[in-house]
Amino acid sequence: MKKKFLVYLLVAALFVGLVGCGGSGGDSNSDSGDVAKEDVKVAILIPSSPTDGGWGQVGADGLKYVAKELGIEPVIIEAATADLMKTEAEALAADGF
Repeated sequence: MKKKFLVYLLVAALFVGLVGCGGSGGDSNSDSGDVAKEDVKVAILIPSSPTDGGWGQVGADGLKYVAKELGIEPVIIEAATADLMKTEAEALAADGF
């Protein structure tokens, strides 16, 4: 029960973040200001395995759920150390995530 609540909480947080990044209507690629699916790139960096039965899995499952609902491809990166987390975050940012 607690795990399910955490998944829904994470999904809600990801959704709010995604909606908040939707733009203000001034986007020249869209008349309505909505972000096209092709423009949306969603990734998660987790410090453990996406099948660990803990936070890593909750994060990965939440991202998979949101990605399925939005029809986009999720990217899940396991980065066990702070240095690797930083390197992966910088690479994702450079790729438009």
